[in-house]
Amino acid sequence: MINRVFLLPLSLSFLVGGYPVVQAVQAKQPVEVAQAKWEQVSSTEGGFTVLMPIKPAQKTQTTEGAALSLEDHRFIASLEEGKVTYIVSYTNFPEELSQLPPNVILDSISSRFTNDKKLKSLNQQDITLGQYSGKEFKFETPEGTLVKQRFFLVKQRLYQVITEIPKARESALSSDVEKFMSSFKLL
Repeated sequence: MINRVFLLPLSLSFLVGGYPVVQAVQAKQPVEVAQAKWEQVSSTEGGFTVLMPIKPAQKTQTTEGAALSLEDHRFIASLEEGKVTYIVSYTNFPEELSQLPPNVILDSISSRFTNDKKLKSLNQQDITLGQYSGKEFKFETPEGTLVKQRFFLVKQRLYQVITEIPKARESALSSDVEKFMSSFKLL
């Protein structure tokens, strides 16, 4: 009885519509999302290695002060028309400055950020890179850019490891920021 109930509609569908045709179709291949292939960037002169999403541009900038001149060497990987930036920078200090205790130099640098009323401080902490002292800052600019910056004082050299990303993209880019920051090593 039950079989007749199911067989009747099935039989009627064959009479009206004919036999079902099985057609072979090829399944679509899964689409792969392009991932940036991070590359190891090393500077023997700078004494560091780091992972960056693209080959960085290198720039040198000289800052002239009343008493001294400092040369800043930057490695800049800029993506999304400059909205996402990864930077490693190093500056050599004169020997007389390197005689100061590391915390004095790092505190002097940190005051630039903590005293700037335009920047919204989100986090500040003392960090280390091996045996060397450092500081980490995270702040927001008035334009909505999140900046994460690490400073390390290594003998006569100041290293900066910096990311700049749009606040709206923080969750999407947080793993890339961490990958970059944690990959910085001294040679």
